[in-house]
Amino acid sequence: MRKFDDTLTGERSCPDWERQALDYIGMMRAAVATDPTHPRAAAIVGELSIRSAQFRRLWAQHDVRESVSGTKAFRIPGVGDIVLAWDTYPLPGNPGSVMLVFTAEPGSADADRLQLLASLHATRSALTNQHPSRTVWTAAGRRVG
Repeated sequence: MRKFDDTLTGERSCPDWERQALDYIGMMRAAVATDPTHPRAAAIVGELSIRSAQFRRLWAQHDVRESVSGTKAFRIPGVGDIVLAWDTYPLPGNPGSVMLVFTAEPGSADADRLQLLASLHATRSALTNQHPSRTVWTAAGRRVG
């Protein structure tokens, strides 16, 4: 729901926010259509409609999407933009549940940045585990641990 927090509009960390928001809302509409009276779905749509003018505007387009794959861009401080492909796979025995898998094209700049992100995370985790009381800071000036 944070994606539709209008107070964060200037801080968006997603280069193609509107396209991704339309994808999510379209998939949400497809899910809600299977059970329009589901109390949790109605509560989420109601809360987002109250909190976000952007959500109301996009929801009013009545776009329905049953996406099973796509791309998502992430803006990671200290690493840069990473564009990953995503696919969904149904989980057996649990109708409606899916596993979401993100991948980078092997050998691509996105794969390199994803590897850099993994290395930075591993280094920070190792530092935090070695010195639990020590504060670790990211390249963007955020505290870790």
